[in-house]
Amino acid sequence: IFEKNKEKFFAMRFGLPLNFIGSEFLLEGLQYVIIRIDERKPKYPIIARCKDYDKTFKFTVERIKELLEKNRIINV
Repeated sequence: IFEKNKEKFFAMRFGLPLNFIGSEFLLEGLQYVIIRIDERKPKYPIIARCKDYDKTFKFTVERIKELLEKNRIINV
């Protein structure tokens, strides 16, 4: 429960969608999924996994906001 509340608090604090964990986006033709936040890394707190290479990458909040706005993948 704490983990979910932490995610919602983080989302509200930085203006992200409340359900941003699990969101998918495209970057340079590759598909990424947001897997967690790491508050110990204030500059790059959002961790996403590249589905094409199965590697994780760190992102700034601003970059994720931009990517989710322009390149979000909606899974139906």
